[in-house]
Amino acid sequence: MFLTLYKTGRGGNNYFYTLHNLQPGLFHGFCLTVLYGKVGYRGYEKKYSFETEDEREQVVKGILAEKKHDGYKLIYNYPKDFSEMAS
Repeated sequence: MFLTLYKTGRGGNNYFYTLHNLQPGLFHGFCLTVLYGKVGYRGYEKKYSFETEDEREQVVKGILAEKKHDGYKLIYNYPKDFSEMAS
């Protein structure tokens, strides 16, 4: 899964929010990494670990709902079946 959200804020500043589930190693559980910040700057990173894939999916749905409420638009998703989560 790889999702990228984008918005233009006040004053024309552009912001990004990226979620991906790339595993840091073979023996880790279900992971989620979130990268976010202002376009053109380094940004920030948060890492989450989950016991089940369902737990991770619930957090992803929550983040997408929150970001949609904040004005972010989905500009990229892989695989495509995650697009309904963002609508």
